[in-house]
Parts: sequence; C-alpha cells; structure tokens
Amino acid sequence: MKRYFITGLLIWVPLAITAWVLTLIAGAADQSLRFLPESARPSSILGYDIPGAGIAVSLLIILITGILAANFIGQRLVQWWERLLARIPVVSSIYNSVKQVSDTLFSSSGNAFRKALLVQYPRRGSWTIALLTGIPGGDVQNHLKGDYVSVYVPTTPNPTSGFFLMMPKNEVIELDMAVDEALKYIISMGVVAPPSKTKY
Repeated sequence: MKRYFITGLLIWVPLAITAWVLTLIAGAADQSLRFLPESARPSSILGYDIPGAGIAVSLLIILITGILAANFIGQRLVQWWERLLARIPVVSSIYNSVKQVSDTLFSSSGNAFRKALLVQYPRRGSWTIALLTGIPGGDVQNHLKGDYVSVYVPTTPNPTSGFFLMMPKNEVIELDMAVDEALKYIISMGVVAPPSKTKY
C-alpha cells in the first residue's frame, strides 16, 4: 500500500503544482484585459469569461510594443519616456536599476545566466552549482587582484533566492551542462541529475 501511495503521489504532485503555477500565471495575465475597452473584452462579446485569454492579450501587447519600439519613431518615444522617468526621484532609481538588470538578462549579446559553474561554497571542499552573471565592475574591480567572475549561487529548492559572489576565475569550473539542467538539479536537491556526457 505504501508503495502504491508513493507512486500515486509522484504522479499527482507534479501535475497539481504545474496546474497551480499555470493558474497563477493565467490569473495574473488576465489583468491585462483591463487595458481593453469594456466592449472589446471577451466577457462582453461572448457573455462569459475565457480563462487565460489575458495571456494572448499580454503576448500581443508585448509583441506590438516590440514592433513599435524597433523603428525610429518608437525609439524616440522610448527615449522621451525614459527622460521623463529620470526626472522623478524615486521612480528613476527603481526604473534604471530594473532596466539595467533586464537588459543584462535578456540581451542576446550578454552572458548572464548562460553558463553553469561548479564552485566551492560555503567553504573549501564543499561544492555547489552556480550560474555565471558576468565580471565585477565599478570600483569593486579596482580592489580585486587578478581575474574574477561574478556568480549567483541559487538556494534549494527555491532558486529565486541565493547569494551573489565574486570568485577568482581559476577557482570555478565551467560545466558542460545547460542552465535549465542545472536549475532542475538544484530544485530537486540533487535527485534529478542531468545525464552524464562522455568526454573523448
């Protein structure tokens, strides 16, 4: 009975958590329907709400924004908007910080979170997986002698919290492992190991 019960849990728990996360995402995305006029909303046209319709609207808004911002006029509007936000004391600091992080993370030319590393943490002899975020900058690099890299060490089982470290480049090992594989390994507390890759 115990084996059957555990087998059932292994089937239903991932399904339940996946459904819960998708429900949260769909609920948050449905808030984008408020940007539409009352007469253009699905509830007004069809007479009932369509769960997840906000996801399609959100994707459409993001796509249209990207198309508009890619041309000359759109770029001028974005620059004007950013200059306007820069004049608001508190808003400017928050917006600029978030923009710098998002530009680094989503830039196709950046290296943030694109490499999985093996590092010694929290002490020498103990190893964990980290993600490369870049190299130290600002005045920090003036106080570090030699080549250093910036890494993010996610915590288990919640990888959204973790530690930011600057480590000597020769003390980190680059793994032949995709970032999503590394995250699965971390979230599962080492239970779901990525497949070994034979080196010739």
